[in-house]
Amino acid sequence: MSASNKNINNIDWPQVAQYLDHIFLMSYDFLGGWENIVGHHANLFATNKTPNQISVDQQVNALLQRGVSHQQIIVGVPFYGRGWQQVEDFTPNTLEGLTSQSGLKKGSDLDDPGYFTYQDIAAQ
Repeated sequence: MSASNKNINNIDWPQVAQYLDHIFLMSYDFLGGWENIVGHHANLFATNKTPNQISVDQQVNALLQRGVSHQQIIVGVPFYGRGWQQVEDFTPNTLEGLTSQSGLKKGSDLDDPGYFTYQDIAAQ
């Protein structure tokens, strides 16, 4: 399931969870080249600059607070990267919350701005 707050909040988890062995949490693609906000696309924790305060930790805790067992939650992990170009005011410690002109040109596999497979990254 998508890790958005909207999706988590709109489900009756005590009712649904009793019928599920596992819930696969799509905890990636929080940000990407489809918008001009720069940040981690699968961050474990949020900072005060994280857009919408979304993180793996926040989403897992939201499910736990709604009665889902920790044994049912499977966290999705991306084995790819996302990137931006022309990032304004960039320094190594100020990534989150900055803006860019666009995602980087596409990687080798998909027609998706800023998307790079593991093979694309390893080849660099």
